[in-house]
Amino acid sequence: MDRVIILDPTHEAFTRNAAKSNEKATAPAPRSFQNLRVGLLANGKQNSRELLDELLAELARRPGVSVASSFSVVKTSESVPPKPEDFKRLASEADLVLTAIGD
Repeated sequence: MDRVIILDPTHEAFTRNAAKSNEKATAPAPRSFQNLRVGLLANGKQNSRELLDELLAELARRPGVSVASSFSVVKTSESVPPKPEDFKRLASEADLVLTAIGD
């Protein structure tokens, strides 16, 4: 299983111990890429929403992929996490969440 390391530079320095304690498993891929419900999580930077819209369009053009619905969550700033209700919506209403930065 793939793993990702999540660090918050506002309160922890990058060390091997911090990296090890913040290592998290990535979510499994969807069982099917048919009728996907896709959540787009934009970080609030300029062009982040546009980038995600194009990424979704590219995904939908792939063979074996169909998108049944999609919705966007746009954070108020790149420096804050999504609101709790936005996290909840992404977790409950999306089979797949795409996120990216803009600029």
